[in-house]
Amino acid sequence: MAWFAVLLLVGLSPALVNGFPLYFHDSGLYSGAYPAAQSIRSLMPSMLAKLVFPLFGAYALPVVNAVFLAIVLVRFSQTVLTRVPNAVMVIAVVLSGTPFLVSAILPDIWLAIATVSLLTLLARFSWIDFAICSVALAGHGLDIYVALSLLVLSVICPGEDRWRAARLIASIVVCVVLLAGIANTLVRGSFPAPRLGTAVIVSKVINDVPEAYDGFCVSAPSEKICRLKDKIDKRRALGLDEDSQYLWHAGLTWWSGPVDETLSWPEFNAAGLKLGWHALKSYPFTYVKESLLDYWRMFSVKGCLGNGLAYLEADPGTDSFVGYLTHRGTDSLARRGLLGNTPFCSVVSWAKIIVFAAGLFAALYLFVRGQGAIRRQTILLSGAMFANDFGFAFTSGGFPRYHERIVLLAAVILLLAINRWRQSRQEGL
Repeated sequence: MAWFAVLLLVGLSPALVNGFPLYFHDSGLYSGAYPAAQSIRSLMPSMLAKLVFPLFGAYALPVVNAVFLAIVLVRFSQTVLTRVPNAVMVIAVVLSGTPFLVSAILPDIWLAIATVSLLTLLARFSWIDFAICSVALAGHGLDIYVALSLLVLSVICPGEDRWRAARLIASIVVCVVLLAGIANTLVRGSFPAPRLGTAVIVSKVINDVPEAYDGFCVSAPSEKICRLKDKIDKRRALGLDEDSQYLWHAGLTWWSGPVDETLSWPEFNAAGLKLGWHALKSYPFTYVKESLLDYWRMFSVKGCLGNGLAYLEADPGTDSFVGYLTHRGTDSLARRGLLGNTPFCSVVSWAKIIVFAAGLFAALYLFVRGQGAIRRQTILLSGAMFANDFGFAFTSGGFPRYHERIVLLAAVILLLAINRWRQSRQEGL
């Protein structure tokens, strides 16, 4: 119980020191303060946050994040990391930068939570871990795709009990579908609900391989995405940074204007598949080169938590939030916001890079020296890491926040290596 409290406090420490949870431009949809029925985001985070919002206010989702993480790590330590001191685990969590994700009004850390809880499940079944894993996966917009990816990884893992692992993950997939179906039916009145999927490829191609978009519209001018070409060209001509050129910032999505002038999400997603295939077929080297550059951009050292986050204070007159710039013109860390302290954030960023690199070396050590369950754990963790990073680099963009949510998995691999090393020494004695 003591280490649960320590992990809870560690997870919430950035928000507490900052004076308010860390915030992204669409965090309100996860906060529990607003109805998320019209959002493309997953409903699970906002539904859970709404339950505790009257008690914790803006801290609702960070509290949920912290509770989930503390439960999962304590149980993982008791089940798998039996030879690693809890203090070492806490240090690894801090160095991975995980507290910044926990303290944000974002469910990004849920992907790592789901993966770690899955490892605990594979070692010893528990309904608590099963529930947390299912809810955490259902809390991401790519819930089914992530769950199915874990299913594939489990099947290719070596070991006699891989089919037991496959059946376990298959049951989690079923649970995720049920949770998403119930939530969307209750709140949105339909399932499956429109979601952001392959639409992100449209933005990536327009930003990274613009000649592919131009060529696509020459060969298929009747495509709706091509009927918006004049509007897109005007946006591209402004010469703004990549993030600003993304279509949801360019006024081309369904919330931006009349439906006949914009793309619905089904149309957007369909256009993404067509445009992405055209780009890969016509400009494969350019697409791969830009995607690898996006992967490199994920390792940013510019901030404590990626980019685009702002320091916020509560508006005492409403249940809403009012955003402010990070720099508050004072030397107080809490007043300026953690994200406004450049030297501090540089240390945090380099610590995350070091933990990630150490996790890669630890994965190699475990794969060579381990066997059976250890190899399966290593493959699942490293597979989830690279699938996340390269998946988003090749389909979306090089946003550091996408990478930072899986640095915890690198820390877990490092802890597994320490556990294995201590076990070998004890057996040698």
